[in-house]
Amino acid sequence: MKRLPIPLIALTVVLTACQTTTPTTTATAPTTMPPTAPSSTNTTTTTTTVPLAGSTTTTTTPTVTFTWLDVEGVEFPTNPQTVDELPSFMAAYLNAPMPRPDLTIHGPEDAERWVAEWLDWMAWLGANPDEGKDVVEVGWLLTGPQGQATRTGLQQQAESGTRSLGVPFYPISITGTFDELFDNRQILNLFIEVEDRVPAYTIDANGRIIDVRQLSDEQPTLRLVLRPNEEDQWLVEQIEVAG
Repeated sequence: MKRLPIPLIALTVVLTACQTTTPTTTATAPTTMPPTAPSSTNTTTTTTTVPLAGSTTTTTTPTVTFTWLDVEGVEFPTNPQTVDELPSFMAAYLNAPMPRPDLTIHGPEDAERWVAEWLDWMAWLGANPDEGKDVVEVGWLLTGPQGQATRTGLQQQAESGTRSLGVPFYPISITGTFDELFDNRQILNLFIEVEDRVPAYTIDANGRIIDVRQLSDEQPTLRLVLRPNEEDQWLVEQIEVAG
């Protein structure tokens, strides 16, 4: 396994010094999941008053909720000057309440949801490092070096007064080793093929863009090693480039 060379939460936290965890039991072949999931849709009901008839009619308006599993059609600027030039869903993370990700996994059908909610939470961490540095244990095992490195990177970012907008990777397919080790709540390996499709933007306290991590043509497969905590939330122990 190679070390993950890309930064987590766009903090330029390079995790090359972390030790590799080798499972003691051979995992089964990955269970194939669909490559992406469509954006989830919430339905809201609005009431419209019709003055002439003196009556009211009720209409149903679908509202699309953004998900990091599908950014098809989203334009990410390559040389923005301020946060106002970024897609609105990225700026919405700034000063927002922390998402409460559901990191439970009961089977292959939960893998895509887990990835989407973990990425949403990671995006919030980078956008709010001052608060994020104190809640890294929500999605990372702090007993591992990468969890500690993520917290250290957030602390450094908070001290510098900068924030980051983006995600550590963009998934295009997800597989997992749902074997007896998973059934025994010991370990789960998620293999995620990724594309470098989402730039990472670093902003200062005034909302100016001070750095943009440009995209590459790399398309590696990442191995996420997950272990459950006492609340049956599956947390990341480490991330590697599979191969």
